[in-house]
Amino acid sequence: MIHTMELKDKYQALLKCFNALEGESFSSVIMRVISSHNSSAYYDAYCELLPDLRKDELRSCWQFWYADREGKKQDYTSDSLADIVAYLLNPVDGDVVYDCCSGTGALSLAVWRKCQNVSFVCEELDSSVVPLLLFNFAVRNMNAVVRVCNVLTRECEEQYEVISGNKYSSIQKSMFPNEELHCTKSVSNPPFNLVNNGVQLNYEFVKHCMRHSNRGCFILPCGVLSSAAEKKQREFLIENGILNAVVTLPGGFFESTGVSVCVLVCDSRKTDNVLIIDAESLTGEETREQRGEGSKSHTERIYKKQMKVMSPAQIEALALMVEERRETDISTLVFLNSFRERGYSLMRGCYMKFEPDAENVVHRSYNEIIN
Repeated sequence: MIHTMELKDKYQALLKCFNALEGESFSSVIMRVISSHNSSAYYDAYCELLPDLRKDELRSCWQFWYADREGKKQDYTSDSLADIVAYLLNPVDGDVVYDCCSGTGALSLAVWRKCQNVSFVCEELDSSVVPLLLFNFAVRNMNAVVRVCNVLTRECEEQYEVISGNKYSSIQKSMFPNEELHCTKSVSNPPFNLVNNGVQLNYEFVKHCMRHSNRGCFILPCGVLSSAAEKKQREFLIENGILNAVVTLPGGFFESTGVSVCVLVCDSRKTDNVLIIDAESLTGEETREQRGEGSKSHTERIYKKQMKVMSPAQIEALALMVEERRETDISTLVFLNSFRERGYSLMRGCYMKFEPDAENVVHRSYNEIIN
């Protein structure tokens, strides 16, 4: 068991566990493992090495050495943020969950931790990360359809069937990809702020998912809540009663970026109001230590990184607040007329009611002001 080791040591142990060849890429190693006739032996070795299947150890390795933040906007979802999404989604037995832009499967794994009797349809554009996604599902004995696919253009290169068995799932490559989506719920952490022909695409992922599911939870940058360029997209979701709740979170939930994010909760059951929650007061911090990479002067140095997290109790309280549509000191119910008056902004501050304490108000004297 090496779950307490440094990331570099863990990565090297994984390569050894998978009998990696010299010069073989991590993606190729994982694809060879899941394609092997003896894949179960590799899964056994992995579970002996890293028995806590609640954690996605492959994601940590991939994000540190291989994630393309600049070109593909790859910021993989942290466990705490994924758990928030899973609890807000509220999966139940029999659900088919669509994971759009799934990466290594952080959101799907969080949903699975919440309710294991569900299946998944996952789509990911980066073919090099798909082997990690398939491995994560197979070693946990999950059911899924995984597509190498451009979510917005619907161009599909490959499709795999992940079928649960006695201990591990089997993986079969489909000869003819089936692009039909029959899902009940959806989750997504899409690449932020993509632009096509001058149009911001953040909300396009939301609308696409909601065309194929009854309920969805989506991680987006907080800029989408008030940007002028995306006003019509917000208006569409609000006026059609699709947007159910907005949860704003502080920066620090991602390992590679400090951008502040929000979670949009959408539902096909129409509503004439939106619950807006500022969840910053529910978050805490976790210190993560990582030994430096490179020369000896760096490898002997310990770097500390502060990550935002939310405890299980706080996550449950947040989900209950959304379910009950309850107004508190951190949540406000906003109705259609108010949205129309304020340009469909989703910033809670636009709708908060301030009531001054008249008895304790102290006014400066005119002489003091003049002086």
